[in-house]
Amino acid sequence: MPVFSHLHCHTQFSLLDGAAKISSMMKKAQKDGMPAVALTDHGNMFRAFKFVAEANKYNVKPIVGKQSKSIISWAEMEAQKNRP
Repeated sequence: MPVFSHLHCHTQFSLLDGAAKISSMMKKAQKDGMPAVALTDHGNMFRAFKFVAEANKYNVKPIVGKQSKSIISWAEMEAQKNRP
């Protein structure tokens, strides 16, 4: 069976994006034989240390990241178009 690791996971600390508890996520990853799981909570890294600690308890490699968005205004986009 091919090896699979989730590389885009939101936890309950990813406001409006996730509901997964870190401990439940690690239990499931271990049960499914995943060697690694990535944390990509939206806009924060509140629980990165807990994520790493829980992953280590379940012998799952933690990959810590953060999802964020860049916002540029319409006026800034228009100004960039007119630059030489």
